Amino acid sequence: MKTNSIKIEFVFGLEKTGHNATIAYRDSCGALREILRAAITLFGGYSYSEGRGAWVNAGDVFIERCGTLSIVQPQTKSATEDDNLRASITALADVVKVKLSQRAVVVNTSPINSQLL
Repeated sequence: MKTNSIKIEFVFGLEKTGHNATIAYRDSCGALREILRAAITLFGGYSYSEGRGAWVNAGDVFIERCGTLSIVQPQTKSATEDDNLRASITALADVVKVKLSQRAVVVNTSPINSQLL
């Protein structure tokens, strides 16, 4: 069975806030737990990975530790479903920004074709 889905990725820093303050590991773990709970509430589930990506933020600070939260959703079939998905994406990005004191969250969306075997 083939399904058309949308993969949504939220990429965010776990090491520094949007104001260049260091986030203690213990604090980032607690914030991450709350973010993942919000993902379950909004989308029903998630896949999470933590890696060593790196970038320089707007304040010219090197950020190395980052997380990627991936969610796969069925492709929307109506304008109402589109609006609901957009609202859920925005809500989760807002949770990430608040819990980790981020100015922005990178959100990537891409269509995927899955085959259930």
